[in-house]
Amino acid sequence: MYFRMINKLLVGVFLMFLPVANAQETQKSSQSRTLTGLLAFYDFTEGNGSVILDRSGVEPAINLHIENPEAVKWSDGALEIISSTRIVATDTIEKLFKGMSWTGEVTIEAWIQPSKMDQKGPARIVTFSRNGSDRNFTLGQDGDHYDIRFRTSDTTGNGIPSLPSAKATIAPELTHVVYTRNRAGRVRVYINGTLSKSDNIAGTLSNWDDSFKFALGNELVDQRPWLGTYHMLALYNRALPHREVNRHLRAGAQMKAAPVTPLSPNQQSAQLFEEKVAPILAKQCIECHNPSKKKGKLDLTTQASTFAGDFLDQVIVAGDSGDSILWEQIESNEMPKDRDPLRAQEKSAIKLWIDSGAEWTLDRIDTAHYEHEGVDKLFVRRLTVHEYIATVKATLGVDIEKEARELLPADLRADGFSNTAYNLGVDLKHIQSYAQLAEIITDKMDVLEFSAQFNDKQKFNEKVMRKLIQNMGTWILRGPLERHEIINYSGVSTAVASSGGDYAEVTRYIIEAMLQSPRFIYRIEKQRGDNQRWPVSEY
Repeated sequence: MYFRMINKLLVGVFLMFLPVANAQETQKSSQSRTLTGLLAFYDFTEGNGSVILDRSGVEPAINLHIENPEAVKWSDGALEIISSTRIVATDTIEKLFKGMSWTGEVTIEAWIQPSKMDQKGPARIVTFSRNGSDRNFTLGQDGDHYDIRFRTSDTTGNGIPSLPSAKATIAPELTHVVYTRNRAGRVRVYINGTLSKSDNIAGTLSNWDDSFKFALGNELVDQRPWLGTYHMLALYNRALPHREVNRHLRAGAQMKAAPVTPLSPNQQSAQLFEEKVAPILAKQCIECHNPSKKKGKLDLTTQASTFAGDFLDQVIVAGDSGDSILWEQIESNEMPKDRDPLRAQEKSAIKLWIDSGAEWTLDRIDTAHYEHEGVDKLFVRRLTVHEYIATVKATLGVDIEKEARELLPADLRADGFSNTAYNLGVDLKHIQSYAQLAEIITDKMDVLEFSAQFNDKQKFNEKVMRKLIQNMGTWILRGPLERHEIINYSGVSTAVASSGGDYAEVTRYIIEAMLQSPRFIYRIEKQRGDNQRWPVSEY
């Protein structure tokens, strides 16, 4: 880990001393852009209309709507705002909120050209906010420099202290502006590839608000308009290192993914084997042709066993399906025995695989892997009965073993284990049992004593209940609650209050609801996979 950190630092220092070309010249570069961690991308190539498309390819798309089309001017690959308007996201911004708040990292990258040098406020170039004083982040222009406000648990709700670029960094020309923030709180702003300003702004993103809107060109309440031209905007859920910022500077404003190299015949055969042939063999053939049964003296589970035996050079003749016994048996419907013949597309895949070289890339064909649709399918894993009992005891101090083992269905074994992910679903019996157990658990608890750990004021009002829900929920549900979850649990207190209940009663019902939440019953990871390594949080 430390070697990688030092290597990154050395690369960054090296790049700082490279000569940086004029931004308008680098616009013509054909270098590619990185796609890792990309959440949203706008290249403004629509040329007309009131919709700007998110071309990142990351679903769901966050398309933008121009509220006053007469206030903008389209050109080739650019959009100029010539008078005050708002450009607001028309679709969900959940991927921005969750993608960034989970990693704690962000990059805002823009190719822009300001129209005026005296726009202040700061004038909003990009904003994820509610109004002029409540935001998750904003990239703006404040006179002769850029200013970035980024909300954390250690800043104000307005993202103060902000990170300004150096003075006199605004120019009436095409400019590459990049703001990055890493998990450790290190924030940087680059202007045309050069580090303009850096600082440390600590804190987590636990206080981000998913109800805020995403917009360009103005604040959501219309009081901070920005005039200028957009050529490109990209948002990432990671902090781009200096070398990638320079790479993007050279790549220019257009999205250019790395060129795709055509697969060689051997690679095509290997891909065909992994994606088509191995699943067919696993589901249709290995029941009879495995190390135990070896019907016809043939074991198709490994390459060595397939090409061994009395006819080792004839079962599969690489490059020639016509001389391959396996294809002969399949084509004539002799295989598989005692079941329907293979479908035409299955036969075609096997024939093409043999004729293209019969590349075999797996150590062993595991039927369990294909029976449950492969390891690339993600399963949300329920707590086993044993884990449920232990979790209740550790979290609430209640021994529920006798009741849980009586009420919950026993965990089934699969592939030799009782905690295999695809075998730990929830059916109606589980749901009914969890509801009963939640009631039994709260009956065994001193609810008021338990709640006192999370809120010393046992008053039945909105402020006290929200604090209790947030603190107690973080403990019971193994991590901080999101805004919508707090609202949902607050609905329980509202319902109890309307029926004349008291603090103890509402606390009991909230605990019961949390015990039946997927966040309690399942082991849930809330990350967006992007093939990067991320340190785990304290939760």
